[in-house]
Amino acid sequence: MKKLELKVEWKTNEYYEVDTLTLLLTDDKIAAIQKAQQFLKENRDIDTIRVRVDQDCLATMTYYKLGYGFVIVGGGDALYFIGTDHSDSQYQVETESFELEPDDGIPEEDPAPENFSMVEIMDFKDAWGQTHDEICDCLGFDVETSDDLLTDDYFWLEEDKKWYPKSATAFTEREENIADYLRV
Repeated sequence: MKKLELKVEWKTNEYYEVDTLTLLLTDDKIAAIQKAQQFLKENRDIDTIRVRVDQDCLATMTYYKLGYGFVIVGGGDALYFIGTDHSDSQYQVETESFELEPDDGIPEEDPAPENFSMVEIMDFKDAWGQTHDEICDCLGFDVETSDDLLTDDYFWLEEDKKWYPKSATAFTEREENIADYLRV
């Protein structure tokens, strides 16, 4: 769980007494924010995603309590929180921007082989595997004499009868770990 003290930057009513609020992000909310950030990086045509935060995770320094709110996840790393009142959502506040740093409790994917799902491995194989004829054709190598040339940058999986790159600039860190795992 992460506790954030955030300054209110905007409010719908100037007489609104809320100037700061405390936001408690549970581990599941942090994971949801992280997934939303990753999704937006992969889908540039979507602007924002809202992650709901319930009333019991919000506190203000006044008698006025917010009913619920949303962490607004955009295309960058900056996040915002918008809170609303209990009933008709006429009154809203928006906080300053904040970021979740890697050391803020967001779990990183474990590169250990036992943490690769079969779906991840199959997706990797579908995306990157090439038969001997396909790879030789792409690289302009002779099919009969290319094995020594290919082993510098690729590895062969006998079970699939396909070549896979050892490393690629287009690999994600996770794909790099999967390639290392399959190569052994």
